[in-house]
Amino acid sequence: MAKLPAYKIDTLGKFLQYDRKVLRFKGVWDDRASVFGDVHELEVLYHLSDDTIEIKEKLPVNSGRDSNGMFLRRARLPKTFDHLPTMGESTPVTVLNVIGGGLKGGRYLTDCVGIGKTDGNYYRDADLRIGARISVYGRTVMLTGCDRFTEDYYRAMYGLEDFTPLYGYSAPREQFVRCRRTERELPPFNGWGSHEDSEGNCLKLEPKPPHIDFRKFVAYDRCSLRFGARMISKVRENNDRFFVISYYLSDDTIAVYEIPIRNSGFIGGEFIKRRKISLPRQDPFGAERPACYGPQHFYLGAVVLLQDHQFHVTNADIYALNFMEQHCEEFPLSNVGKIVQKLRDALQPQYKEYVAKHMANVVQTKLDGRTVSTVTYEALRSMLIELLGDQIVDQEIVTLCRLFSAEPEQPARCDRELVRSAIHAELNRALWNDLERTKEHIYHLEPTDSDWLTPARLCTIVKACKIPLDRALVDKMLQVLNQNEKGQLSVADFLTMLNPAAVPSKPIQPLNIKHDVTHFTPYHVTGKLVNWDQLLAHIDLERTLTNQTS
Repeated sequence: MAKLPAYKIDTLGKFLQYDRKVLRFKGVWDDRASVFGDVHELEVLYHLSDDTIEIKEKLPVNSGRDSNGMFLRRARLPKTFDHLPTMGESTPVTVLNVIGGGLKGGRYLTDCVGIGKTDGNYYRDADLRIGARISVYGRTVMLTGCDRFTEDYYRAMYGLEDFTPLYGYSAPREQFVRCRRTERELPPFNGWGSHEDSEGNCLKLEPKPPHIDFRKFVAYDRCSLRFGARMISKVRENNDRFFVISYYLSDDTIAVYEIPIRNSGFIGGEFIKRRKISLPRQDPFGAERPACYGPQHFYLGAVVLLQDHQFHVTNADIYALNFMEQHCEEFPLSNVGKIVQKLRDALQPQYKEYVAKHMANVVQTKLDGRTVSTVTYEALRSMLIELLGDQIVDQEIVTLCRLFSAEPEQPARCDRELVRSAIHAELNRALWNDLERTKEHIYHLEPTDSDWLTPARLCTIVKACKIPLDRALVDKMLQVLNQNEKGQLSVADFLTMLNPAAVPSKPIQPLNIKHDVTHFTPYHVTGKLVNWDQLLAHIDLERTLTNQTS
């Protein structure tokens, strides 16, 4: 039995020549075909001393992956792997049985010529290059770059010259679409709660409340558009009922309040509780979330269906009209440019005949010491309806009347003592006692001149100091505060309003702030005068026709 092999495998020379010499490659492993997969950046190290490969993963900072960064421990990497090696398959020397059938009494010798010995089909340095793909036990890794030592090694050993790295590697995502998880199909709505709550119960194992649009909430907190409406019903008595529709811009909810009328048989009060209301003719029990009413659905002349009740919007308050005119891109019926363009297109073929026909409605009126050609709102409305018919609505007519009004708007008067009593009642009910912090905030805003501030700055102070007052009540307070000739408000009067202990107010009974103090005051257009000359100058058809004829 041979005690020693017939030849010795010399690995010391290679070890001394290539010890601590490592070929370093950059690589990527594209795992986007699996669920939650991603492109992994790797570092492939080839040790020249023993032809072993080691792969490390470069984990980004705060990647959330729980790993030590080792992708493959240092070992010889087979090109193909289909089974585990058998016992003795990877030994460096093969022992041949020459004579004998057992372990005892036989004759053995070593295979000195390597008959039947295979290399194992392992990766060598000749198999690695930029752009090559290697299989790491079923995972395909593509080499994208290398360091300076690796370039010098391949340039001297194999004569390679092209070492251009592959920047911005990305495999096309279309090939992984089939393997991705499809969108989850939601079950039909069962009628309990809201659609948002049902979606949260179906999409997550642990239900959470629906998220709100925080930016929209901050921008439009306590902002509501209020419209006056009458009910359209087959019952004759219901047609005389008057309602206030409040649209809250912060969360797109709607509340309907009925104005009580004496001896009408209806007590009034809350008619529809504040909530989101979906548009009609939709499946309420479908899987998809139904579309809801938006602020664009409410305008003068609109007919809306709320909770199976039909309402005809007849008027709106000043704040709603101002808001729609200031955001005319979102409210096309309050966009003066589009309305005037509609009038220009309709008047172009018959401008002179139309103006001459309605000159009897134009009256010369003296306003502020000057003579102005005016026409009443009722006459203007009949003229526009005759011209455009159903193509123009009351919202557009009121917008024209407001823009080209010949009379300055007078703010609605309110009782100062009632407003002050309501503010004190609200502050006492909320246990608010942070007046000193409000004074410090005002001083930081205006350290030099803090005696007079603009209304917009005071509104900002109310929000910043979290004073528990409704936006409508704040607007009424700004109307009753003392003003100077520049339109600025007195800070001392403002602080007195917020101090119930300094000047006590008369106690009042519990009341509804929105309807008892800041009650709905619709914009009255009856009897308003419109500047006829200014309207025709804005349409600007006379000069156009003159230029065409000349």
